[in-house]
Amino acid sequence: VRRDGQEIEEQIIPVKNVAGEYKIGIWVKDDTQGVGTVTYVCEDGTFAALGHGISDNETGKVLDIKDGMIYRTRILSIVPGKNGEPGELLGTIDYREDNIGSIRCNTDKGIYGENAYSLYNEYSPELMKAAGSYEASKGTAYVRFYNNGSFHDYEIDITDLKYGDSKNITFKVTSGELLKLTNGIVQGMSGSPIIQNGKIIGAVTHVFVDDSTCGYGIFIDRMLDKD
Repeated sequence: VRRDGQEIEEQIIPVKNVAGEYKIGIWVKDDTQGVGTVTYVCEDGTFAALGHGISDNETGKVLDIKDGMIYRTRILSIVPGKNGEPGELLGTIDYREDNIGSIRCNTDKGIYGENAYSLYNEYSPELMKAAGSYEASKGTAYVRFYNNGSFHDYEIDITDLKYGDSKNITFKVTSGELLKLTNGIVQGMSGSPIIQNGKIIGAVTHVFVDDSTCGYGIFIDRMLDKD
C-alpha cells in the first residue's frame, strides 16, 4: 500500500462470502471527474486549473493521480448558492470531442498539465501579465467567469490579504449581475482568474459555506510556483 508517499506492507486475510467468493474488503477508486475552471495557459501549452487540489471525499487528502485529461464542458444550468448550501454549475463533459490538455499532477495549489495548445491559440489575444502577491491590494478587483459563450469580468471587493500557504485572498462579490446569476461563488468556479489593475493576481478557490457572496482565492505567484 502506498500512503503519503510511503510504501507500507500489510497482511490481508480474504473472507469467503455466501457465494463462495473470496473478498478482501478494499475500496478502489480508479478515476474522478468534475467541473472546474482553467486559470491560465502558457505559450508552451502548459496550464493550471482549480487553485486547489482534487481531494478524496472520505479522507480530505489530495489524491495522488497518475494522469488525466481536461475536456470542454457544456454548462446546462446554474444552481445559485444559499447560506449553508453552496451552489454549483451543472453541466456535461463532452468526451466525444478530443481532450484539450493532459493532466500531469494534482497538488494543493491546483492541477497542472500540458498539451493545451488549442486553448492557448484560441485565447492568445487575452494574454495578461501575472502580478506578484505584493502587487495585490484591498479594494476593487474582478473575477473572470465564462458564461453564455464569452468571458465576463464581475466586480468583487477584496477585504483581506494573507501571505501564508492558503486562503491568500478574501473577497466579497459586489457585482449585481453575478449575484443575480449565481448569488456569489458556486462550485465549478474554482480556478476562475482574479484580476486587478489589468493583471491576474490570483484564482478563486473556495466559497464561504455560510455566505455564498464571499470567497477565498490563492495568489497567482503561488500557483506559478507549483513546487
